[in-house]
Amino acid sequence: MAVKAAPASAMPKLDAVGERLEQFIQDSLDKYQFRNAIFLAERLCSHVRLPGHSEEEREYARFLLATSHYRRGDPVLAWSILQESSSTRGCFLFAQCCLDLRRYIECTDVLERLLESNNFVACTAIDSKHGSLLSGEPDKASVLNLLGHSARAQKRHRHAIRHFKESLELNPFLWEAFENLCELGEPPDPNDMFPTFSARTGITGLNNGLNSRGSILSKQRSRTLGNENPFGSSTIQGTALDGNIDKPSFSLNKPSDFVLSKQNFATPMPPDNRALALTATQSPAGDDPDDFVDKTPTPSNSSNNFANPPPSTAAPLTGTTERVPLKRGASIAKRTYDRTKSASALTGLTNKRRLERSATTLNLGVEMRGSNALQKFLLASDLNNKTNEEKERENKDALPKRTEAELWQESVALQSMADIFRIMARAYGSFAIHKFADAITQCNSLPFAHLNSGWVQCQIAKCKMEMADYEEAEKHFELARTLEPSMHKDMDVYSSCLWHLKKETALSTLAKDLKDANSQSHVAWVALGNAYNLRQEHEQALSCFQRAIQLNDQYAYAHTLSGQEYFALEEHDKAQAEYQLAMTINPRHYFAWYGMGQIYSKMGKNDLSLVYYQEAQKLNPSNAVLLYLVGTIQEKLDRAPDARLSFERAIKINPTNVVARYRLAKLLADMGFMNEAIDELELIKNLAPNEPKVYMLQGKILDKMGNKEEALKYLTWALDLDTKSSHEIQGLIDKVHKGSEEQELNYDYIMDE
Repeated sequence: MAVKAAPASAMPKLDAVGERLEQFIQDSLDKYQFRNAIFLAERLCSHVRLPGHSEEEREYARFLLATSHYRRGDPVLAWSILQESSSTRGCFLFAQCCLDLRRYIECTDVLERLLESNNFVACTAIDSKHGSLLSGEPDKASVLNLLGHSARAQKRHRHAIRHFKESLELNPFLWEAFENLCELGEPPDPNDMFPTFSARTGITGLNNGLNSRGSILSKQRSRTLGNENPFGSSTIQGTALDGNIDKPSFSLNKPSDFVLSKQNFATPMPPDNRALALTATQSPAGDDPDDFVDKTPTPSNSSNNFANPPPSTAAPLTGTTERVPLKRGASIAKRTYDRTKSASALTGLTNKRRLERSATTLNLGVEMRGSNALQKFLLASDLNNKTNEEKERENKDALPKRTEAELWQESVALQSMADIFRIMARAYGSFAIHKFADAITQCNSLPFAHLNSGWVQCQIAKCKMEMADYEEAEKHFELARTLEPSMHKDMDVYSSCLWHLKKETALSTLAKDLKDANSQSHVAWVALGNAYNLRQEHEQALSCFQRAIQLNDQYAYAHTLSGQEYFALEEHDKAQAEYQLAMTINPRHYFAWYGMGQIYSKMGKNDLSLVYYQEAQKLNPSNAVLLYLVGTIQEKLDRAPDARLSFERAIKINPTNVVARYRLAKLLADMGFMNEAIDELELIKNLAPNEPKVYMLQGKILDKMGNKEEALKYLTWALDLDTKSSHEIQGLIDKVHKGSEEQELNYDYIMDE
């Protein structure tokens, strides 16, 4: 598959029949009529096989047929159709099919050849009004992003990180690339992704992410507006309209940086002395055809590249608009068709060419008087013959023009988007590096419209989950479900939250709702498995988790939960296999590392258990439970000083961790630090005043210190709190009494001597 060196924006010149079929195909795709699109694309492929048609036309027809199959959900057929493709758009879709079919080497090979050809259109993510929305032409950022997905699927994580970072440099709004970097443990600096830029100096500050319109706009503004603020006293918090603020250093702990005040998110209105100029306004029906149309000339962006913006020496916009007279004799139907056609999104490809309607009628052999419906349909089209020069001129001006005020609004809107994305990137990046409090702070700094969304509420809930605040996490998950009842993403985490809270009814209801909504959702089967596990039905839970793996074998969480069920069933070999699969899929999935440590601890292999627990703790350093487990294994390995340090670190992360404090007090007592152990137990009694083990341990320590009366008092309290352990506690009490009697006998013997 060789990539042609033709310009990426070049479109094959179809004849009138081909153009008409192309238009019908695009219309069917836009209306989700995929079967119809496939049938029409097959007709186009048959049509261009005739003599007189170029190979480019055949290539393009195959691309439309493959696109129709792919959008219908059949990447296999699309892949087979595009095997001999040589165009940029065809190769890109072929690579996407390879990725879906897990033909990763083939996918990487095609994408690397695309990069070598360097044959890309300018990115339309920033300036989509001026590009073809349905052309299928990839930009360089999209190719790099797809290459990153392929590298990650092949476990080539360093290559994946490099590709994702390069794609973000070209298109900072490519959020999925950012998510992948966070999941790979390399969250980029949000301030580098979205550097501050001024609306006064244009919109060229986004990492080379804009085309030449930004520089053109900048030159025009500096010439026509001087130093006045076009929006009066309006400012954007964290930015400056004079373009002189310094770039801040990266900090995930300062939510106020670059935060837009909520009232500033309304689209600013231009000042009174700069009224909006109407563009492409037509004279009403019946007016003199010599009426004028306002035409704001816009430089052609066919050579723009998102990665390499043209220099700012392009012809600037002028402060006034050039008035171009309409061609005398142009019909009203023609002008109406031109206006609607240029603004229509479903003809992203056909905007580059005008249809030759008279030729269409001739080639189709349709007699106009034979069908009133067809006659009316074709009459609405342009039946006038045009010269090539006229067609080229119309193609150049077919795209909608924007006025000065509209460009200003676009600049400010882009800044607003950048500020929103920066905050979200900080929140998601903080979560990725386990700074959950910082992530919550960033989320809460979002404007209400974004804060009150399912995605943001789920991010806050997951942070609360990791902080073991399950009650608060449940509240945020419930709010997310209320805002977006159809949400499936992150509902597996919600089911785990309900599992921790032991809310069997709520968990069963959630699992039923998810399964009823989509029985083919792996998330629904995980929720159902958690519900069975809560009822101690481990075999049923295991079958649900295995079903989730069948639906998505790259779902690391389902493999880990399967490992937990095998562990509960004491099938340790199968549990290890599931954990290892989870670690292969996601090496940063700390829960799988924890599971392996749990198995080795159960088998008595404490040295191996410590290795896995420590690796899990490195992946999630803010998890107090993992630090506590590391301390318990270190204690078993007679590494008391290290165990003490681990317990103290766990308590520092979570001061209310009663279990860690209890183990620390016991360890201090074993090390001979009796007074420190007593102080720790006093703190525990404030947190858990009815815990009998605390009183038992304090009684033992007081007994060792020789304070028999206090020891008996605490042991008696422990007996009152825990009648189930009465035999053990009574034995301790008897031992203390016996020790007191022996001490009295020894004292009497010494006195007699």
